[in-house]
Amino acid sequence: IASRLVQPVKFDRETFVEHYESGELTYEFGPDEQYESGTDDNSQAGPGDAESVADGGTVGDQFPDHFIEIGDTALELAPPDAIPEDEPLTTLAKPTVTSKETILARPAIETVSPLGVRWQGSATRKQDWMTSLSPFTADDEADLSAIDQPGGALASLVDHLMEATAPVAFQVVFQRRESWQSDADLRKEDVIDGRDTLAQEIIGSLFELNGQSESRDRNQLSDAVAKRVAAIEAKNPKRSFTANIRAIGIPSGSDGRDDLDERIQSLVPVFDPLDGPYYQVEAERLRDSGFRAATKERNARAALQRLLDREITTGRGKTRPEFVLSGRELAHFVLVPSSEQLTIEGARGTRAEQQSRNPLPRPHQDLMNEFRDGMAIGYALDDTGEAEDVPTQIPPRLLPTHYGRFGTTGSGKSKAPSTICCRCTTTPRGRPSSSSRKTTTWPRTTCGLTHVGSE
Repeated sequence: IASRLVQPVKFDRETFVEHYESGELTYEFGPDEQYESGTDDNSQAGPGDAESVADGGTVGDQFPDHFIEIGDTALELAPPDAIPEDEPLTTLAKPTVTSKETILARPAIETVSPLGVRWQGSATRKQDWMTSLSPFTADDEADLSAIDQPGGALASLVDHLMEATAPVAFQVVFQRRESWQSDADLRKEDVIDGRDTLAQEIIGSLFELNGQSESRDRNQLSDAVAKRVAAIEAKNPKRSFTANIRAIGIPSGSDGRDDLDERIQSLVPVFDPLDGPYYQVEAERLRDSGFRAATKERNARAALQRLLDREITTGRGKTRPEFVLSGRELAHFVLVPSSEQLTIEGARGTRAEQQSRNPLPRPHQDLMNEFRDGMAIGYALDDTGEAEDVPTQIPPRLLPTHYGRFGTTGSGKSKAPSTICCRCTTTPRGRPSSSSRKTTTWPRTTCGLTHVGSE
């Protein structure tokens, strides 16, 4: 997460040296990237010189452009050709010299100035965290209605994130919560008996006869009491989760700070439609708490570190940094909405990048044996990337389409099938042509007819 969130910053050589000496850079140079300077030897220490390599190696007085001298040590940076052309700069891991003699390097986490927002659970009464937000889908047995457009809140968030000019991380970290069924049952009794608040408990004790309270029938409850009890029952206390929800971005410079601040502010109300009758979503900017600028900065960096550590924080009172969510409530924040709810840019942004995809295992061998005769389409890979020795072929029964190519002698009829099929064709009589894995023998036919499929 940190490598994608913290972007490389451009430094001139002097500024880079200052940041390196003060420990304000993320990257740590290894022994094989550090060399002793000031020697007359123009070559780097060889691999056999174990002592000099352990000491950092040696280089001559004339350093390549991607070396930078700091005191008696020369650091080896990545050369300019290491900068990707078709990928973002966040893919750079090592400080890299540019063609303009500047250096791209990531600042340390302790030196960045993040912007962000966190969403908190806000209860009408102190114990209303036991009640439910609007559920993702309706339950026939529940009195609490679901929202009109499931996934709409997260779709709005995704669209906003795709418009951000700087990387923004949205994180939902949650863990299973122990059952609090007994607390829920006690709370329902207090609500029904009119003892849910401190004032109700004091007044109720004054008018209670013989220290006993009569349990009222559910049909005799007022609408407000019945609604709160239904909201508690909709929570499923036996299977709930404690969750922290936040979004944090790091501007690449002063120019992009205002744009990122505006984009973060647009994220504040995205989860407002999920508010329940007694348990709501409340957004707080990371820099809202604290009076001094240094305090605001410290709070923002602490929030960034919690995001990187996937830490769950909890609190007390009516508004707490954590949510207590059932599975149907949690779905609002973790289920990727359908492409119909997203813009084109948003749909593209939700697709997994190649490096984050898990390779699929190869189908069972009995199933693969059914694809050993017919038109070869390639060699199946297993989850480790190894190819089978035998190609996967589509059986003739699944290839009802026929293709014909006609032309005069020398017009290229024999070569043309290679544009249709990589290595398998059949003669007009349906006899498969022979071929090896690396070479292809096309059928010799004067009419150039390629028959793909059954006879």
